[in-house]
Amino acid sequence: MLHVLGALAWLATSLAGSGAELSGHEPDSARVEKSKLSVEAFTAEMSAAAQYSAGKEGTVTVTVTANGDFKINQQFPFRLRLADPPEGVSYPKAVLKRDDATFAEKVATFKVGFVPQKAGKYLLGGTVSLSVCDEKKCVMEKVPLDVEVTVQ
Repeated sequence: MLHVLGALAWLATSLAGSGAELSGHEPDSARVEKSKLSVEAFTAEMSAAAQYSAGKEGTVTVTVTANGDFKINQQFPFRLRLADPPEGVSYPKAVLKRDDATFAEKVATFKVGFVPQKAGKYLLGGTVSLSVCDEKKCVMEKVPLDVEVTVQ
């Protein structure tokens, strides 16, 4: 229990002092939308493609990247629980588990399917449960992310 409390205290201190920020909707040159949280141990982000079509399944991507000496905890049961979909959007799967993701030493990736019924802008989101470790400690965290998608 003390280890968990220590890890949470470390994370709170890291967030307060690291300049970490949630960057909602920063379009890059390809007009990809994303939200991102970056701290000492990891970066978690949800990103969307430039556009989607009404009535056709699209995907957004949730990526967890271990920073510095940290690595993805290969034993942790990663999970992505999606928030309730906005009106006019459905998810083929509302909860994605470890088997739904791909893993490498430093990166874990979820491809999140959604089906928009009509054109418009929609805010999709969820909470990713993650863990990264270095030689001294493991960090476990639940990170809320969201991203705006544009449907044609």
